[in-house]
Amino acid sequence: MHLVNMGEANRNESRRRAFVRGLGRSLLRAIPGTIVVEAVTGLCYSLKLNLATVSFIYLVVVVLQSLLGEFSSSAAVSVICFLCLNYFFVPPIFSLRVSDASDTMALIAFLVTGLEITRLTSRAQQVANSERSQREATTRLCELAQHLLALKPEARIEKELLQQFRFHFGFRAVCLFAAPSADLYLEGDSPDLGERTKAAYIGKLDFQDSGTGVAVRLIPAGDGASGAIGFEGLKDYEQNAGPLSALAEIVVETVDRISASESSCGCDRSGDFPLRRTRRFGP
Repeated sequence: MHLVNMGEANRNESRRRAFVRGLGRSLLRAIPGTIVVEAVTGLCYSLKLNLATVSFIYLVVVVLQSLLGEFSSSAAVSVICFLCLNYFFVPPIFSLRVSDASDTMALIAFLVTGLEITRLTSRAQQVANSERSQREATTRLCELAQHLLALKPEARIEKELLQQFRFHFGFRAVCLFAAPSADLYLEGDSPDLGERTKAAYIGKLDFQDSGTGVAVRLIPAGDGASGAIGFEGLKDYEQNAGPLSALAEIVVETVDRISASESSCGCDRSGDFPLRRTRRFGP
């Protein structure tokens, strides 16, 4: 229960930090667009361009910002354009008040159009990025499955099997808990991934901390679970964690093959990798 409460607290803190980081990135990405709006405003005001012409130029700026940034920064630039249009080009100038109802409708139309352009462009970018990420993830998963199936029975679990996960996905650490033998395997440097993996299996619950990139998935077997596998440094959790847990079933089968090979030759080479393998836990 203590581990569960700690995990919930860590997730809340990670979400808060992720929100702050995301807000900071959005503000930074809006800076170039804001500078362009300032330059365009000064140029258009000095040339005494009319409302329709300036509105079109501002929409071009919004489109360019949408192509280079994400929704939050693009929406911010759209609002800035709306305010500049109202303040500098709609009578009475140098005021946010509007004296003509037709100008009010023009301003509302501009704001709605700018935000809609931003929304559609951001959605198109998200779809394109998601498809690209899925293709890359599928390629890595196929390569990983091929390497796992090609491992020889005498392969080391820590140095050859789990290392494949780190090589193909760039994890900081990978941990496998094999329930049938109660063995815990860790590849990489992580202070608590082993405990989190073990706790997830004991609690029969998947675990995810998007802030630190830690995810633990149970390995299904019949009505229960045959173990758990944990990753630290995981990106695109929703796309990768499910397929990786399916591949973890191949890992367990490979572990059984390796263990059987060690037993048949009457040797135990676990000492070659100190602090990486825990034989048993509990009484």
